[in-house]
Amino acid sequence: MSSAPSSAGSSPASAASSNNNSTIHLSHIPPSQLCAVCGDTAACQHYGVRTCEGCKGFFKRTVQKGSKYVCLADKSCPVDKRRRNRCQFCRFQKCLAVGMVKEVVRTDSLKGRRGRLPSKPKSPQESPPSPPVSLITALVRAHVDTSPSDASCLDYSLYSDFTIHGQTVTEAETIQQFYNILTSSVE
Repeated sequence: MSSAPSSAGSSPASAASSNNNSTIHLSHIPPSQLCAVCGDTAACQHYGVRTCEGCKGFFKRTVQKGSKYVCLADKSCPVDKRRRNRCQFCRFQKCLAVGMVKEVVRTDSLKGRRGRLPSKPKSPQESPPSPPVSLITALVRAHVDTSPSDASCLDYSLYSDFTIHGQTVTEAETIQQFYNILTSSVE
């Protein structure tokens, strides 16, 4: 009856070979499936670039909180799977350098929404158009708004609805008559 070797009984040589196997395993992953920031395995794209879950979360938190980092070295720290947590400044700069887009990170108002973000911001809802106003009503409003407050100087006795001295007047004639009254009162 054979049993699997326990980790307590494994030799340093077998531990080294298992480490080599994991290294070999990572080296067989196509570069297109590695995180563009740290080189860890990456299943899909986040914020426009194929990244691992760790770099995705780091980038999202940095953008949402508006964090500002400082590099304690010369702003060229190595960012790889093993050392990605050592310098936040250099890690964030590498996120930007590989093409991660800050504008795609959801703000607090959009947190929790699934699906794609709108491609452009929605314009404020416009009020529905008002019903059409006749030309005469618009002219009367304009006239009232621009007329002097003393209405006694205005004489509307020449204007009547659709009959003048018992004769029917067309709409065009009515408009012309109103226009004549309007322009004579302004002069």
